Amino acid sequence: MGPKATTTTAASHRGLRIWITAGALVAIVLRIAFPTLFERIDSISVALILIAAIPWLSPIISKISIPGLIETELRELKQNVREAKDEVASVSKIAFRSQDTALLSGAERGLEMTNRDGSVQRLVELAKEYAAVRGSMPSGPARTAAMDKLFGQMLQEAGRLEGKWPQHNEALRSNEAGEQLGAIAYAFAFPEAVDFSGLIESVEIAKQPFVQYWGLRAIQRAVDVGVGYSLKDAERLRILASAFRPGTDRFLIANSISRALGKKLAN
Repeated sequence: MGPKATTTTAASHRGLRIWITAGALVAIVLRIAFPTLFERIDSISVALILIAAIPWLSPIISKISIPGLIETELRELKQNVREAKDEVASVSKIAFRSQDTALLSGAERGLEMTNRDGSVQRLVELAKEYAAVRGSMPSGPARTAAMDKLFGQMLQEAGRLEGKWPQHNEALRSNEAGEQLGAIAYAFAFPEAVDFSGLIESVEIAKQPFVQYWGLRAIQRAVDVGVGYSLKDAERLRILASAFRPGTDRFLIANSISRALGKKLAN
């Protein structure tokens, strides 16, 4: 179908909608002006009117069920919603995965150039640097970039621990955002070594969006690599997803995780 045919079809649909709306408004006026006339119209008459209208409504309505509950499915609206959902899910998935790969690759390169001593102490120092950056810089892209850089350094240090940091669960539940972020970096690098429930709790108690964001990314990575979880964990994630403002990156990630767990549980 060419552009001209598409334009003609769209125009005819718009005209049909106008006539439907106009007809309904005229019917309202007539009902007010001549109430006794409408008293003669029973349910059978209404059904016959709907049947007569089906050939004219078919371009925009795909299904009408009569008698009983009248069921309508708006073809165009349903298609638009489906396409929008698919586009958001696809774009979000590509963006999240590519950033994961870039961060982990950078952490691996850092491991090749340095020794593996003093990593926990370095994580503590980076946590303090994070607090200083966040406290001294105004909110905006520059501060986010600086904090991302610090998180990348945390990933390098966490990688030197080789999945052996017994205190990580305590750090996940810390009141200090920087300490939480260090433990989240560890969870991001070694998802199999972290308690999944504790990782969810870290996001639940986190007060800073940046920490919540990376906590969710770590949860997403854990789900991707097949870390075990319970029905209670899935429910907590569903509730957590509903707490974020729609359209934000945290909302998108949390709902993506919740849907993924729902599908796995359904299977």
